[in-house]
Amino acid sequence: MTGHFTAYTYIEPFILKVARGSENFATMTLLLFGLAGILGCVVFAKGNDRHPTAMYLAPVALTATCLLLLLSAAASPASLLGVCVPWGMAMAAFNLVLQYRVVQAAPDATDIAMAMQSGIYNVGIGTGAFLGGMTADGLGLPFVGIVAGVIAGAASLWSVVCLKRF
Repeated sequence: MTGHFTAYTYIEPFILKVARGSENFATMTLLLFGLAGILGCVVFAKGNDRHPTAMYLAPVALTATCLLLLLSAAASPASLLGVCVPWGMAMAAFNLVLQYRVVQAAPDATDIAMAMQSGIYNVGIGTGAFLGGMTADGLGLPFVGIVAGVIAGAASLWSVVCLKRF
Protein backbone atom coordinates (compact mmCIF):
# COMPACT_ATOMS: atom_id res chain seq x y z
CA MET A 1 0.00 0.00 0.00
CA THR A 2 2.82 2.37 0.80
CA GLY A 3 4.36 1.98 -2.64
CA HIS A 4 1.03 2.40 -4.37
CA PHE A 5 0.04 5.51 -2.43
CA THR A 6 3.47 7.08 -2.79
CA ALA A 7 2.62 7.55 -6.47
CA TYR A 8 -1.18 7.41 -6.53
CA THR A 9 -1.57 10.32 -4.12
CA TYR A 10 0.33 12.46 -6.65
CA ILE A 11 -0.96 10.94 -9.89
CA GLU A 12 -3.07 13.93 -10.92
CA PRO A 13 -0.26 16.48 -10.56
CA PHE A 14 2.06 13.94 -12.22
CA ILE A 15 -0.27 13.69 -15.21
CA LEU A 16 -0.73 17.46 -15.43
CA LYS A 17 2.86 18.59 -14.84
CA VAL A 18 5.14 15.73 -15.84
CA ALA A 19 3.10 14.08 -18.61
CA ARG A 20 1.67 17.46 -19.62
CA GLY A 21 -1.80 15.97 -19.89
CA SER A 22 -4.96 18.02 -19.75
CA GLU A 23 -7.34 18.00 -16.81
CA ASN A 24 -9.74 15.95 -18.95
CA PHE A 25 -7.00 13.42 -19.66
CA ALA A 26 -6.19 13.20 -15.94
CA THR A 27 -9.87 12.57 -15.19
CA MET A 28 -10.12 9.96 -17.95
CA THR A 29 -6.97 8.24 -16.69
CA LEU A 30 -8.38 8.01 -13.17
CA LEU A 31 -11.69 6.72 -14.54
CA LEU A 32 -9.91 4.03 -16.56
CA PHE A 33 -7.76 3.18 -13.53
CA GLY A 34 -10.96 2.57 -11.56
CA LEU A 35 -12.67 0.62 -14.33
CA ALA A 36 -9.55 -1.51 -14.72
CA GLY A 37 -9.99 -2.34 -11.05
CA ILE A 38 -13.24 -4.09 -11.91
CA LEU A 39 -11.35 -6.25 -14.38
CA GLY A 40 -8.74 -6.94 -11.68
CA CYS A 41 -11.54 -8.19 -9.42
CA VAL A 42 -12.77 -10.52 -12.15
CA VAL A 43 -9.26 -11.87 -12.73
CA PHE A 44 -8.89 -12.47 -8.98
CA ALA A 45 -12.26 -14.23 -8.77
CA LYS A 46 -11.42 -16.53 -11.67
CA GLY A 47 -7.82 -17.26 -10.71
CA ASN A 48 -7.53 -17.30 -6.94
CA ASP A 49 -8.82 -20.83 -6.30
CA ARG A 50 -6.53 -22.38 -8.91
CA HIS A 51 -3.47 -20.15 -8.50
CA PRO A 52 -3.50 -18.56 -5.02
CA THR A 53 0.25 -17.91 -4.89
CA ALA A 54 0.29 -16.29 -8.31
CA MET A 55 -2.76 -14.22 -7.41
CA TYR A 56 -0.81 -12.96 -4.40
CA LEU A 57 2.53 -12.28 -6.08
CA ALA A 58 1.45 -11.10 -9.53
CA PRO A 59 -0.43 -7.97 -8.42
CA VAL A 60 2.47 -6.82 -6.22
CA ALA A 61 5.02 -7.43 -8.98
CA LEU A 62 2.79 -5.82 -11.62
CA THR A 63 2.26 -2.78 -9.40
CA ALA A 64 6.01 -2.42 -8.87
CA THR A 65 6.64 -2.72 -12.61
CA CYS A 66 3.98 -0.16 -13.51
CA LEU A 67 5.29 2.28 -10.93
CA LEU A 68 8.85 1.93 -12.17
CA LEU A 69 7.64 2.59 -15.74
CA LEU A 70 5.51 5.60 -14.81
CA LEU A 71 8.10 8.26 -15.63
CA SER A 72 9.02 6.79 -19.01
CA ALA A 73 5.33 6.30 -19.80
CA ALA A 74 4.74 10.03 -19.29
CA ALA A 75 6.14 10.55 -22.80
CA SER A 76 2.79 9.81 -24.44
CA PRO A 77 -0.86 9.52 -23.40
CA ALA A 78 -1.12 5.98 -24.79
CA SER A 79 1.90 4.72 -22.87
CA LEU A 80 0.69 6.42 -19.69
CA LEU A 81 -2.64 4.64 -20.03
CA GLY A 82 -0.71 1.45 -20.82
CA VAL A 83 0.87 1.72 -17.37
CA CYS A 84 -2.06 3.08 -15.35
CA VAL A 85 -4.65 0.54 -16.54
CA PRO A 86 -2.70 -2.58 -15.47
CA TRP A 87 -1.70 -0.75 -12.28
CA GLY A 88 -5.41 -0.26 -11.52
CA MET A 89 -6.12 -3.91 -12.23
CA ALA A 90 -3.27 -5.04 -10.02
CA MET A 91 -4.25 -2.89 -7.07
CA ALA A 92 -7.87 -4.02 -7.10
CA ALA A 93 -6.81 -7.65 -7.30
CA PHE A 94 -4.30 -7.15 -4.50
CA ASN A 95 -6.93 -5.55 -2.27
CA LEU A 96 -9.08 -8.65 -2.72
CA VAL A 97 -6.11 -10.93 -2.10
CA LEU A 98 -5.40 -9.17 1.18
CA GLN A 99 -9.00 -9.35 2.34
CA TYR A 100 -9.32 -12.99 1.30
CA ARG A 101 -6.14 -14.00 3.13
CA VAL A 102 -7.06 -12.06 6.26
CA VAL A 103 -10.42 -13.81 6.43
CA GLN A 104 -8.72 -17.17 5.83
CA ALA A 105 -6.17 -16.48 8.57
CA ALA A 106 -8.78 -15.60 11.19
CA PRO A 107 -12.06 -17.34 10.34
CA ASP A 108 -13.30 -17.06 13.93
CA ALA A 109 -12.43 -13.38 14.30
CA THR A 110 -12.94 -11.86 10.88
CA ASP A 111 -14.26 -8.58 12.29
CA ILE A 112 -11.14 -8.02 14.39
CA ALA A 113 -8.82 -9.23 11.65
CA MET A 114 -10.43 -6.96 9.05
CA ALA A 115 -10.28 -4.01 11.45
CA MET A 116 -6.56 -4.64 11.94
CA GLN A 117 -6.06 -4.96 8.20
CA SER A 118 -7.91 -1.71 7.67
CA GLY A 119 -5.68 0.03 10.18
CA ILE A 120 -2.55 -1.32 8.53
CA TYR A 121 -3.92 -0.28 5.13
CA ASN A 122 -4.45 3.25 6.46
CA VAL A 123 -0.86 3.34 7.71
CA GLY A 124 0.17 2.46 4.16
CA ILE A 125 -1.97 5.29 2.76
CA GLY A 126 -0.51 7.84 5.16
CA THR A 127 3.06 6.64 4.81
CA GLY A 128 2.75 6.57 1.02
CA ALA A 129 1.32 10.06 0.88
CA PHE A 130 4.09 11.29 3.19
CA LEU A 131 6.85 9.62 1.13
CA GLY A 132 5.30 10.85 -2.10
CA GLY A 133 5.28 14.39 -0.76
CA MET A 134 8.86 14.08 0.43
CA THR A 135 9.85 12.74 -2.99
CA ALA A 136 7.99 15.46 -4.89
CA ASP A 137 9.53 18.16 -2.71
CA GLY A 138 13.03 16.64 -2.61
CA LEU A 139 13.76 14.80 -5.83
CA GLY A 140 10.89 16.25 -7.82
CA LEU A 141 7.45 15.13 -8.94
CA PRO A 142 8.81 13.08 -11.87
CA PHE A 143 10.41 10.65 -9.41
CA VAL A 144 7.36 9.63 -7.36
CA GLY A 145 6.82 6.56 -9.54
CA ILE A 146 10.41 5.44 -9.21
CA VAL A 147 10.43 5.76 -5.42
CA ALA A 148 7.02 4.08 -5.28
CA GLY A 149 8.25 1.30 -7.57
CA VAL A 150 11.28 0.64 -5.39
CA ILE A 151 9.02 0.35 -2.34
CA ALA A 152 6.60 -1.96 -4.17
CA GLY A 153 9.52 -3.95 -5.59
CA ALA A 154 10.88 -4.46 -2.07
CA ALA A 155 7.40 -5.60 -1.00
CA SER A 156 7.35 -7.97 -3.94
CA LEU A 157 10.66 -9.53 -2.92
CA TRP A 158 9.57 -9.69 0.72
CA SER A 159 6.39 -11.48 -0.38
CA VAL A 160 8.44 -14.12 -2.15
CA VAL A 161 10.57 -14.65 0.97
CA CYS A 162 7.49 -14.88 3.19
CA LEU A 163 5.68 -17.33 0.90
CA LYS A 164 8.71 -19.62 0.82
CA ARG A 165 8.73 -19.70 4.62
CA PHE A 166 5.09 -20.74 4.95
